[in-house]
Amino acid sequence: MALRVRSTGLALLLALVACPADVPVPDGTPSRPAGAGGTLRVLMAADVDSLDPHRAARPSSWFFARALHRGLLGYPNEPFPDGASPAPDLAEAMPTVTAGARRYRFLLREGVAFGAPSDRPIAARDVVASLQRVIREDKGMARSLSVIRGAAAYRRGRAGRVTGLRARGPRTIVIRLRHPASDLPWLLAHPQLAVLPADIGAPGAVPPVDIAGAGPYRLVRYDPEQRIVLERNPGWSADPLRRAFVDRIDAQIGIGRDEAARAIARGDGDLLLEAGPPDLGPLDVPRSARIVSVVGGCVRALFLDTRRGPLRRLQARRAIALAIRREALPGVPESDPPALRLLAPAVFGHRASPVLGESLRLARAALARAGGGFSSTLVVGSGRRDRAEVRAIATSLARAGIQITRRHVAPAILHRTYAAGSAPMGIVTWCADHPGLSGRNVMDALLSPGGAVAYSHLDGGPVRRAIEDAARASSERAPGLWARADRLAVASAALIPLSWPAEQVVISARVAGFGAAPMFPRGDPTNLTVEP
Repeated sequence: MALRVRSTGLALLLALVACPADVPVPDGTPSRPAGAGGTLRVLMAADVDSLDPHRAARPSSWFFARALHRGLLGYPNEPFPDGASPAPDLAEAMPTVTAGARRYRFLLREGVAFGAPSDRPIAARDVVASLQRVIREDKGMARSLSVIRGAAAYRRGRAGRVTGLRARGPRTIVIRLRHPASDLPWLLAHPQLAVLPADIGAPGAVPPVDIAGAGPYRLVRYDPEQRIVLERNPGWSADPLRRAFVDRIDAQIGIGRDEAARAIARGDGDLLLEAGPPDLGPLDVPRSARIVSVVGGCVRALFLDTRRGPLRRLQARRAIALAIRREALPGVPESDPPALRLLAPAVFGHRASPVLGESLRLARAALARAGGGFSSTLVVGSGRRDRAEVRAIATSLARAGIQITRRHVAPAILHRTYAAGSAPMGIVTWCADHPGLSGRNVMDALLSPGGAVAYSHLDGGPVRRAIEDAARASSERAPGLWARADRLAVASAALIPLSWPAEQVVISARVAGFGAAPMFPRGDPTNLTVEP
């Protein structure tokens, strides 16, 4: 079973949107030797959701988990496609896969250990306990692990352990699956699936500073909504994925994103990690700011509730898809490339070729076959980007004979409104939790009736079967099958791709080692260096 996938034509797009002439373009290669020291100053508009990695469901939390913890596998700090494929971390090698791709066997490295307060070697039982802890917590990546035998029963409290997880002695871990799922190594490489001591206690019951990690840094201070401080972990020994150049990472929380960007531009910070909600529009920063725009695993799409009135008809939905002019949308194409597919550039199976395309003539013809013009309601947030985007969409659809009533709701209740099924149409930004073989994470969540959100409420049929075929295929065949599932999903016009949003990362002139690693679009904290 091959676990590294190369696909020609796929690229992680890295563009410097604004960079002063005297600042060299970062190439991902640290310019200073290991142990160079210094403090990386991080600015954040909002706090992390958790510093316990098993509760961490947001990218800002994964940034710190990368520095504090290690997993069986991990993602290299490399450009696409190498950086989108898992590599051994605590495991000595990639797994041995047998029993029709249903049994994975891992062997732990010798000599790896937790830092304080545990200060002991890592054992196979720690891996099993950690995976069970993630499954029971039921956040972020937990649902993706339901493919492990007994995971669903354990998550629901119907079993005392996950039957598909076994520790065989101090170094061997065996994972058994209900059915083949070639994306398992990609899941296990995620920062949320870090290995913690088996006796750590339940999530939420342990102060973050008391959670022993195996990474190059340890948490020494956490003031919620104010500050996070990491210092070197004396119990860490060099590992294959992390470098640990700086001595200290000091994050200030609660600084508005535009204020933070300006502070970094004038040298009062080094990295803008958390910029707040994605619907606020472009950053307001000086021209001298060093901004890196990275297009990775996110898609912004218009969803249609296929249970509602004319939206039940395929031709009516296709009329909407064909009528939208993406060049009129805010941010397209200046910062966010227009998207005609759902799978983004950092996801295996990504294709840029259109399925329905854009055509006012074809939109009007499809609408005629659907019975003529109609009206519907588009529910979106109240941010600047949402307001500009819905105006552009309404204008595009009006040309074809479709009238849209705009309804704006507060961001805090937007997704509750969507989950309740009270929005005939809406706009969602969905980001894959990990790069590479993550089609299941994207497609199943957005389109499956049994998925995490299922915005469109699309019935099973060909799309569902295509998702299942891709999810169970080998890693060699899966990218092509995910591309097919993507094509069928777009053809259903239940979810209409609009753009592939870029991460806007502001970094100071003294930072080196920032590369286009798809798992770390905001930067890998263990690979960054800072000049004095």
